[in-house]
Amino acid sequence: MKGTFRKRGSTWYYQVELGRDPETGKRVQKSKGGFKTKKEAEAACADIISKFEKGEYHVPKRMTVEQFLNLWLRDYAKRKMRASSYSIRELLVQKRIVPAIGNIELEKLNPVDINKFYGKLQDENLSSSYIHSIHSLLRSALKKAIQWQITNRNIMNGVEPPRLEKTKIQTWTIEEIQRFLDASKENVCHIGFVLAAFTGMRRGEVLGLRWKDVDLENRKLTVAQSVYWIPGEGVIFQEPKTENSVRQIALSENVVKELKKRKAEQAQHKLLLGPGYKDHDLVCCWEDGSPIKPRNFLEHFERMIKAADVPKIRFHDIRHTHATLLLKMGENIKVVSERLGHSRTSTTSDIYTHVLPDMQQGAADRFESAFEGKKNTL
Repeated sequence: MKGTFRKRGSTWYYQVELGRDPETGKRVQKSKGGFKTKKEAEAACADIISKFEKGEYHVPKRMTVEQFLNLWLRDYAKRKMRASSYSIRELLVQKRIVPAIGNIELEKLNPVDINKFYGKLQDENLSSSYIHSIHSLLRSALKKAIQWQITNRNIMNGVEPPRLEKTKIQTWTIEEIQRFLDASKENVCHIGFVLAAFTGMRRGEVLGLRWKDVDLENRKLTVAQSVYWIPGEGVIFQEPKTENSVRQIALSENVVKELKKRKAEQAQHKLLLGPGYKDHDLVCCWEDGSPIKPRNFLEHFERMIKAADVPKIRFHDIRHTHATLLLKMGENIKVVSERLGHSRTSTTSDIYTHVLPDMQQGAADRFESAFEGKKNTL
């Protein structure tokens, strides 16, 4: 097995035949250029031949992007990722990536193809964070392709995603929260809205809260699981994504009263339905005890916004409202960070930078007041 060497312009390249493909019978050739000297080209060619004879060099197959990503989903993502994370990536692959670039051969895929793809996504007014999710998926998948010796390059190293735009945080005032909660009193999701407003819990955490995780006597709850909806599987329960997401949250007296009221209502439902009650020990659930789908929960939330005649916000903005109001009231940022389940206080401060100037002004005024009071005693 020998290579041939030629000079193109000022550089050298080699070409070597590595036998035949056992599936197609076609000759398999490897070529590479860009070497400054013939000696460098000969050394690189000898290295490829040595690796091939030892079984260490994988001859790239003509695999399309679609074929590879389906392989990546099946043999890596499904085994290594949480069900919810896998479901999101599978949707991105099948709905967005495959229709756009799935028929391109993996070895022929280049940064220009990806940039055109991103441009079309932007033309559809998809958010920069959504495009970043696709970028992260492709980068990770192609890195795995190198490890599996399906390709020798990760073209994503030459691609930059669109500039990530910061999502504008919208919050309610205390009066607007109260109006919303008053309007939702008879709604089956009311207790979920109360928990979100007074604890800053995420939607999945609210829907996954169990009575065994609630300590009414000591006025605290433990966030220990979340609810997700997986197409084809339905509602699933998962542990929170990070260690910091598993946390204890202190409760106010009014929240404890709401929880006790909810528990009494559920006792009546259990008595009425008997064996028909589907007991998952959930605090926020349908009247028959079955879990509430996250999408259905949002539908009730949006319906109550109209009923209360308050500004339209995302459900996640209730969490932002909780944190923003606490910070404006002068609460320690570490305490707020712990309630939200952030891994670092820097994460909290980065998200709520819009509140910090108000906090600094208050700190300056309080310091001056203390200084003036001390001066008057001298």
